[in-house]
Amino acid sequence: MQNRRHKFIKQALQNKLRSQRWRNIILCLSFVVVFCTVFALIHPAITLEDTKQEHIHNDDCYSSKGDFICTESDEFVENNESIDSVNTPELNSTEPSDADNETTDVQDEGTQAVEPESNSNSQDGFDLSASESALKVVSIELSYQDENGNWHVIEQYNSVKISPDKLFRFTVNYEDIQIKYLLENYNRTLKYTLPDILRDATVDGNIMSGTERVGSIRVTDGVVYVQFNETYLRGLYSSGSTTINGDFYVSARINLSKLPENGQITINAANKEYQFNFEEDAIAKYGTVTVDKQCTSSKVISNDSGDYLAYTIRVTAGQDGAPDVSIVDYFTTNSDSDLVSFVGITEQETSITNEENSMKPSETIAEGKIPGSIYKGKVPTGNTIPSANDSNITEPGSLVWKIGDMSANETRSLTYYVKLKDNVALNGKAINNNAKLFSRSYFRQEDNAGFTPTIDYGGRMYKRNDPPVRLEDGSYRIPYTLHFSISKDKSNYSLRNFVFWDYLDYSDNFHTDPTVRQYASYDQSSVKLFVKRDGEAEFSEMSASGYKVNWTNGNGGSNPNPTRFSVTGTTEHPLVVNPGDEYYVSYSLNVSNKAMAAMKSNSVKILNRFITDASNAKKFGSYLDRVYNEVNVGNYNWNEKNVGNVTATDQTITMNGKVYNSSFNSDSTTSFIVPSGSYPYTVKVNQTLGDWDATKITMRDTLTPADRMQYVGYVKIEACEYDSTENTYNTVDTKWVKIDEKSALLT
Repeated sequence: MQNRRHKFIKQALQNKLRSQRWRNIILCLSFVVVFCTVFALIHPAITLEDTKQEHIHNDDCYSSKGDFICTESDEFVENNESIDSVNTPELNSTEPSDADNETTDVQDEGTQAVEPESNSNSQDGFDLSASESALKVVSIELSYQDENGNWHVIEQYNSVKISPDKLFRFTVNYEDIQIKYLLENYNRTLKYTLPDILRDATVDGNIMSGTERVGSIRVTDGVVYVQFNETYLRGLYSSGSTTINGDFYVSARINLSKLPENGQITINAANKEYQFNFEEDAIAKYGTVTVDKQCTSSKVISNDSGDYLAYTIRVTAGQDGAPDVSIVDYFTTNSDSDLVSFVGITEQETSITNEENSMKPSETIAEGKIPGSIYKGKVPTGNTIPSANDSNITEPGSLVWKIGDMSANETRSLTYYVKLKDNVALNGKAINNNAKLFSRSYFRQEDNAGFTPTIDYGGRMYKRNDPPVRLEDGSYRIPYTLHFSISKDKSNYSLRNFVFWDYLDYSDNFHTDPTVRQYASYDQSSVKLFVKRDGEAEFSEMSASGYKVNWTNGNGGSNPNPTRFSVTGTTEHPLVVNPGDEYYVSYSLNVSNKAMAAMKSNSVKILNRFITDASNAKKFGSYLDRVYNEVNVGNYNWNEKNVGNVTATDQTITMNGKVYNSSFNSDSTTSFIVPSGSYPYTVKVNQTLGDWDATKITMRDTLTPADRMQYVGYVKIEACEYDSTENTYNTVDTKWVKIDEKSALLT
């Protein structure tokens, strides 16, 4: 029992000793940890013990070309104020390294000089693209943006060749950049020279660490500058970080001029080669080259040989030039042979030679350039270039302009003409043609130009007449004018072979009655043509030798009295109405007074049509347009009966002149009484302005109902004579006939 107690005490003492030993070891380790921690925390304070701040270089310290121009030294200044970073937006990220003090041994101040990292151009930044900085560049990436805005990294030796016309992103990943040296030696800036295969580089964001903006980025002459905020770097350094890792990127285009024909490129970066495959023949497929097509004729060009339109095609190459450029120009709407044809080209390919005062194709090129060639080909099917020397072409075909190789930013222009076909209605028909641009065999671009021949004569075609003039023989003369003009501002081509027509016998409702037409005749000597051309102030009569008047009968027979006429130009001088021109025809029409007698009418109506026509414009089938005119001729009163007001009292009528009883025998009565309640009637006959003598007139008048009405007293009959001077009918004889108590009257 005692022996067991002794062993227990001995074991307890050994455990106590062992526990004390472990506590001592742990205490020693704790002192070591505390020492290291304190040292790590006070070390940045030692290195920053001086309160002066270094002058930090920013964008103001560099020229527009990126050259360092600052006159300040790198010595520290007293004020310790932060210098604002360049406010250039970027969207790159940078993170501090997780390893503290792994890449730099911080020496005690004054005991050992710290050598800066070896790098050139330290004044404007640490050059990541320099060969001595290769270890700092982890990798580069080249990616492209697809049609949906998504980015795809291009793998090395990519088997699917990339189109070089996309937007690319060049990314640089870096690591272990010493924060201390960025602050002291490199103006807080990293720089990287982009490969020359990239151009038009842009930056589109800030340098970010999480959600914090920690710097800016810019691109100048192909060099990327990433500048960090001083407060950010010093904050990292103060917290124990000595290096930073991160990446930045730029958006850029491929420099097609630097891309080999086979599309394979090699980018050397950080002592590594990166190979990428692009499509072949990049400049022909994707180089900038544009075509601009214009119809340079605001109005149709008219001369003695016909009507023409002028077109200009302008081709401009971009900064890479363009190889083997061709233009195919053809009509797309209303291009059949009855509208247009190319001027001055054939199926044979010929060099373009500029000729003065010619409508042949002419070219505007830079000095020293070789002129292009031109020929007529078929209308292209799809995006193809028609061949020359093709004899099986359906007119008008196409115009092919072979330019050849174009240098960077070169511009060429071609002016050519098309002729509008004669004797074809053009008004309102759109003439559209298209110019397709090819580089080698690749279709690149197209442009089109349209022209719609337009004639505006709204309110400018009309027929007018002066009041009919009564002649001595009782017939009438009607002066007419036929007017036509086209708007200068709203019309863009001329009317050729213009014709004025006047019809008495047109085939619609607006014609003169055939009976009346027998007594209506044109005064053929009265037809005259007048013109006031655009810019002239007054009308002038055209010489009779400059136009023709053509007389015809509607029935085509031998009736010597024409029922229609036309005014046209001559073979040598056809009538042409240009925009702004005004024409009118004057003539007279005679109407015999026999027309009223034949129609048994107080007047007759003259209806006629004014019709215009032109060989190159139609609106109503076979002619241009039509209007009508209506004139009433004559002022006769063959028979007129009027009733007066009822008498209120008895009236005594005194008769003078010859008096007859109801048997037409002489009557000696001198007066009679008309009882109250009677109605006076007056009947006028043969008031024909003295044209017709009424030698025998029978007048019948009947009262209805006869059992309720009867005549009273005598009827007065007056013979009158027309006074043309006063336009009055004067009484020359009076007779009275008894009709008392009768209900019917016949005289």
